[in-house]
Amino acid sequence: MLVTRRAKAIGVVVADLTSPLYAPTIAAIQERSAARGYRMALIRDPEDALDTDATEVLSEAIVDGVIFMSATEGSETAARIAAQMPVVLLSRDVSGLAVDAIVSEDHAGGELVANHLAELGHRRIAVSHRPTQREQGPRP
Repeated sequence: MLVTRRAKAIGVVVADLTSPLYAPTIAAIQERSAARGYRMALIRDPEDALDTDATEVLSEAIVDGVIFMSATEGSETAARIAAQMPVVLLSRDVSGLAVDAIVSEDHAGGELVANHLAELGHRRIAVSHRPTQREQGPRP
């Protein structure tokens, strides 16, 4: 590491560790990272956690870059880390933050699904949404 100045490690920041959507993505990131000789450090989103020094922890982490799976609009943590190392936003695009972002076309995808179901003759279509911890608020 001293010679190459590379840690061969990436940080992955998530908000809700209980979300069934994160697990397969985290597993895929870990698998592909390992195949390329990288290690992965999983970090709970500092803006959701009680760790007030989380930005400092991320800054001191020995990683070559960070993937934020949970950055929200106005994320101070993502902005601070992006000033120090490469950052990629996954499933979010924070305006004003000049980093790469991978986002899905949720609206267009939903429209495709609804149109497909309508073409199959379905007329009563519902959408189910499992609220995240952030949407649910603090637990009693």
